[in-house]
Amino acid sequence: MSVSVSVSVSDDDPESRNLARLIALSDGIFAIAMTLLVLDIRVTSGLDAAGFRHMLYELLPNIGAYALSFAILAAFWRDHRRMLQIARRVEGPALRLTLAGLGAIALLPFPTTLLSEYASQPLAVALYAGTVVLIDLLQLASSRSATAPGRTRWAAPTEARPATNRTEVGAM
Repeated sequence: MSVSVSVSVSDDDPESRNLARLIALSDGIFAIAMTLLVLDIRVTSGLDAAGFRHMLYELLPNIGAYALSFAILAAFWRDHRRMLQIARRVEGPALRLTLAGLGAIALLPFPTTLLSEYASQPLAVALYAGTVVLIDLLQLASSRSATAPGRTRWAAPTEARPATNRTEVGAM
């Protein structure tokens, strides 16, 4: 079951304005990180047919790393957006954790480049995996902090609330 939730912004409610600004900032950081992923995919101009095919073959690791990271960021964005839509306000520790998570998200293009260029190097793979785990842990901590009892938009029992974990939200 998936429930669509939107955040209404009222000029009279500073908390909803602050939350809307945080959502806009988050969307922007995710969009920039996802866009930066593609910058490592370049084809040299002036190639003959054989050179062009060889260049495309050489780009396969870059394309694979791009696709993997884009899918991971898309899943994180979906869950992050859902958490922000459910939260009544994000402040204090939840805000700090959210901003730390956004910082780690902005960093993901770097280990993605390392993964695509040095996939056979254990350190490159470990840095990539470590960054993804860090993002996941920060999102989990910020989600738990922002959606703690009394911090969500719903006073209803848990069963009536929109799905928030990855298994309930559904496929991308």
